[in-house]
Amino acid sequence: MRSYTWTKKALQDAGHVARAPRRVAHRKRRHRKPLSGMMLHQDGSTHEWVPGCQWDLIVTLDDATS
Repeated sequence: MRSYTWTKKALQDAGHVARAPRRVAHRKRRHRKPLSGMMLHQDGSTHEWVPGCQWDLIVTLDDATS
């Protein structure tokens, strides 16, 4: 018994089944910003760092300097 992928590839190689068109990238790459502070990424989450206390952790990342 052959797998679906093996069968599909064999049929495509023989020309019986057309290949699907290539998909575009989900996320496009972009160049870094030239100066620090031009693009900031910020993320936050709540954690129980100390038992009984919920504290927020906020992280800021500068795209130009990483």
